[in-house]
Amino acid sequence: MVARHARRKVKKTPDYKKLATAAVTTVVLSGMVAPNAMADDVTANTQPVDPNQNQVTKDAVSEAEKNLNDAKADVADKQAALDEAQKNAPTQEQIDAAKQDVTDKQTEVDQAQGEVDQAQKDKDAAQQEYDAAKGDASGEYTPEMGEAADKVTEAEANKTAADTKVEQAQKDAADAAQKETEAQNKVNEAQKDADAADANADAAKNTLTEAQKNAADAGATDEKIQQVQDTVNTVTPQVDQAQKDADAADKAAQDATAEKTEAVQKRDEAKDKLNTLNSELDALKTKRDNLQKQLDNANTDAEGIKLKQELADAQAKYDAKQAEVNTAEQAVSDAKDALDAAKTDETNKKAEAQKAADDAAGKKQAADTAQAQLDKGLLGFIEKNGSEAAKNLIKSDPKFQEWVQKGLVNPADKANAFNLSNVRKSLAYIEQINKLRVAEGQSELLVSDFIMVTAAGNNENTSYQYAQTEEYNHTYDTRRWGLGENIARSYYGGDDPADSSMIYMWYDAEKFEFDTYAKDDPNIEACRYKGMNCLIKVNKTLAEDVGHYLNIVDSTETATGFGTGIDNYHKTDKGTAVGTQQFQYNNYFQNVTGSDAKYTVAQFKQMLDEYENSLKNAPAEYEAAQKKAEEAQKAAETATTETGKKQAAYEQKVAEKDSLVAQAQVLKGALDSAQTAYNQWVDQHGEPSEGDQAAIEKLQTELNEVNTQITAKNAEINTQTGVVTELDQKVAAAEAKVTATQAAKVTADQTLAQKSEELKQAKEQLKTLTDLRDKVNAAQTAYTEAQAKQTAAANTLSEAKKALETAQGDKTAANKALGEAKQGAADAATALKAASDKLKALEDASGIKPEQLARIRVAYEKLNAQVKTLTEAKAKLEAAQKTLQTAKDTVAANDTALKAVEDAQKALNEAQVNLAAAQKAYDELTADKDAPVISGASSTEITQGDAFDPMSGVTGLDAKDGVVTVTFTGTVDVNTPGTYTLTYTAVDKAGNKTTVTRTVTVTAKSTTPENPGGGTTTPDKPADTTKPTITGADNVQITAGDAFDALAGITAADDVDGDVTKNITVTGSVDANTPGTYTLTYTITDAAGNTTTVTRTVTVQAKNTENNSGNTENGGSTNNGGNTENNGGNTENGGNTGNNGSNTENQGNGSENTGNSGTASNTQTTTPKVENDPSDTNAVIYAYGKKLASTGADATTAVLIAATLFAAGAGIEVIRRRKTEER
Repeated sequence: MVARHARRKVKKTPDYKKLATAAVTTVVLSGMVAPNAMADDVTANTQPVDPNQNQVTKDAVSEAEKNLNDAKADVADKQAALDEAQKNAPTQEQIDAAKQDVTDKQTEVDQAQGEVDQAQKDKDAAQQEYDAAKGDASGEYTPEMGEAADKVTEAEANKTAADTKVEQAQKDAADAAQKETEAQNKVNEAQKDADAADANADAAKNTLTEAQKNAADAGATDEKIQQVQDTVNTVTPQVDQAQKDADAADKAAQDATAEKTEAVQKRDEAKDKLNTLNSELDALKTKRDNLQKQLDNANTDAEGIKLKQELADAQAKYDAKQAEVNTAEQAVSDAKDALDAAKTDETNKKAEAQKAADDAAGKKQAADTAQAQLDKGLLGFIEKNGSEAAKNLIKSDPKFQEWVQKGLVNPADKANAFNLSNVRKSLAYIEQINKLRVAEGQSELLVSDFIMVTAAGNNENTSYQYAQTEEYNHTYDTRRWGLGENIARSYYGGDDPADSSMIYMWYDAEKFEFDTYAKDDPNIEACRYKGMNCLIKVNKTLAEDVGHYLNIVDSTETATGFGTGIDNYHKTDKGTAVGTQQFQYNNYFQNVTGSDAKYTVAQFKQMLDEYENSLKNAPAEYEAAQKKAEEAQKAAETATTETGKKQAAYEQKVAEKDSLVAQAQVLKGALDSAQTAYNQWVDQHGEPSEGDQAAIEKLQTELNEVNTQITAKNAEINTQTGVVTELDQKVAAAEAKVTATQAAKVTADQTLAQKSEELKQAKEQLKTLTDLRDKVNAAQTAYTEAQAKQTAAANTLSEAKKALETAQGDKTAANKALGEAKQGAADAATALKAASDKLKALEDASGIKPEQLARIRVAYEKLNAQVKTLTEAKAKLEAAQKTLQTAKDTVAANDTALKAVEDAQKALNEAQVNLAAAQKAYDELTADKDAPVISGASSTEITQGDAFDPMSGVTGLDAKDGVVTVTFTGTVDVNTPGTYTLTYTAVDKAGNKTTVTRTVTVTAKSTTPENPGGGTTTPDKPADTTKPTITGADNVQITAGDAFDALAGITAADDVDGDVTKNITVTGSVDANTPGTYTLTYTITDAAGNTTTVTRTVTVQAKNTENNSGNTENGGSTNNGGNTENNGGNTENGGNTGNNGSNTENQGNGSENTGNSGTASNTQTTTPKVENDPSDTNAVIYAYGKKLASTGADATTAVLIAATLFAAGAGIEVIRRRKTEER
């Protein structure tokens, strides 16, 4: 069952924007809607009241208040009595009408009497005419004679028609015989075509069977093809990555080789320099040796002294070298320990890297599988958890396949109803609707997985159809499965269904209209929970208006599904939220294979949570594992490099130690030789003595200088040796890096080859399988076409045979009709003779001649007509006399009712005088003497150039009036340092005034650089020169006494600061109790100092309290038209954008207000819109493109209703129109 809805066509305004369009819904508001209070809550700082200041006792106030309440109650009673009297009393128009009615009824009596007299004269004249026509006839004319004459005429016509029919029947029989021959020829031809089609179909079927067998033998199923395709999709990026890795490894190896070549070159250059230094050292040593010989010769015991010196030198060299050996041995031990630790760390790091890589590979496969499943959206959920019916729907239902072919099933699109985020929103909508059902005493609907799929699909299809046809309406696809449906479009306002315009339009608005009718009609109320079919029998128009509501609360519904998303199909109306809810009745389905599964909303949510949670962690786990693997691989490579460095360092230390040991051994041999030689010389010569001291000292000085040069040269050699050693280490490290990068390149090349081979095999397998599937599809298409031709040929043959049977039947019928026509002609001739004989007998019996019959017959019938006219005229006279008496009774009753109104008015006047006196006494006792309090105006300090709003945070509060308007004088130049004074003033309704002075200090802006400590700085952003915008501050009209909040519906936005509504300031005030025109100025300044100001006019109209009693034109009552317009259905204007000002008209009690018109500088998408037509007195309210009320003559009332709904979050359009085209 699908709700049917009326549709209408409304003139569009180009500046309007569609706020929301429910599928087609109309609501009529009856009566007046009280506006909601729209003032914000204010916390005020009020001073405590001193009880001693109250000069009036509580008893006196209580007594005055009691008297006032009694007086009000008395006025209310008297007013009720007057209202009752006025309700029963006639208006002057009714009084005049009653008197006129007496006059009119008297005229009718006189006319009726004249008609009786005339009818009597006409009857007498007709009698004379009849007697004259009869003449000398012996008998009387009877109606039987006239009937006999008519039968003769009829029989003559029948005879002529029967003869004509015989002629036509003969022609039809000949045509039927010809058609029989033609039909037989077509049967023969169709039989030949059918035989050929059968043969072709058999051949196509054999081809299909063979293709299917080949595909089955090869395993070319959709699942297998998808599996291989998934493999291709998985391996392709792996091949790309392996290629990148191989390229990177090759580059790293080349870079390492270059580094090694450079290091070797530098080391060789350092060794050449070392060799040069050693050569220079050898030359110095030769010079030293020569000097030493000269010194020895100069000494008496030169040889002994020489041997002694050589011994001393050898001992010193050996001791020094041995110390170097000890240091080198410790260095070797330390290097060995470092190398062992580096190797152990390298082994561990490589094992960890391999483990992390294996873990990442496994997690990537799991992540790819999980993401692919999540990307399937609702389809993936059904695939894992769905019922047989839901799975079969997706797999084989032709309607679902049509949606797929249109591209409507796109779960990866966040706007699509099949996206899981939108499925969750759909469940929230179902949950809200179930709350509404429970509130109505109905059971909660279960969620059907099957209907969730159909609702999502049709939600997309409805938007798609709208884009194609510009008609937003049901596609009626749901009839295929026997489901009901609600659809809606609305600008999305959030994820809370309780605030959704869809729910409001479907339920709240339509329930209001249903309740309005149901309270006066029990037959309508009886259909509330029985669905549309019940209400259609009672009130079809209402049923079409409230179909969404009836669908929601239908007691026969058992399950539901919901689809929601964003319309991305329409060219100009994109971004609109769309929703579709479908309903199952009494567990009934049609065209469904298998059973569906039904759950509570909570159960469905839990299943969805478990499904998503089981999948959504996999990508994050893979990302973490991949990062860990990369870090582990990097750590392993670093460890390998470090091991190479440690190995080179160790080998270098060993080489240095071995070299030093060898040098020490040589020096030890030299020391032993020197000791032996010196001992032998002493044994032979004794201890040596010194020679010529001057010559020795000179030689010794020269020798010392040479030794100094040798020491310096040794220092250079040692330094250069250190350089060579360091370069040897770098060469070793470079060689290790070359080894490591070449190994990595080999591994990368192997991985690339492996992945490339995997991809090649997968693609070859995919092509083989898809070729087989394509052959099956082609054979299936050919077979289907052959079957279609076979069926068509069979149908043609069947039709030809039917045509032959028909032709044969027509021939038989034509022959039969010919016989019947001939018999009919004979019967007509017999009837003519019988009628003529009867007429002749009647003429002979009455004595009336045939030539007299016609004249006598006319006179006779005229006489009977005049008798009937006379009887009717007498009856009319009697009725007119009765209505005349009723009219006289009404005049008497009117006089009595008017006297009752006069008495009630007099009593009310007296009660009002008493009320005024009581009100005055009460007001004098409770007069307001306390001034209001101003908060938030404390002195402040700002920095030069900062934005400053004088009214930000400043409020006024009165003990009696509540929030009061605060104004201020004075200015602050935020760009000029200095001290400024502002004076704030607040006045309550009693005239009590409060003034507060505020000091604002503008301090100079600091010129210190923002980044004095160095480092990087952020470039300055472009200057913000765009002013913020204020929306909703349009001109408005209210009635005195109505609540008014100057900031209700007003918003401000800035392109940089975003929503700055809280910073809006308002100057000016509106006294909602005093009629007049007030001006409010709204100001907003953004953080860059850009300021926007909007002026708003608020018109307060006087409340109409006049009572027109007595014999006045309105008869003591006010009539504002009372015209309620119900255009029904869906409006095509779809809401409004912008605000073209406020223009209202009040035509009540003879006064007219053409209102205030104007165009604000901003655009407001939800502010009430009032459009005037002076020739029309009917104001109509639209919300989301839906008519809410026809308000009669008073458009101000419409504005109040609109303001009420606007405060509740609805987008309102109030339009006064004279004419609406219905569709």
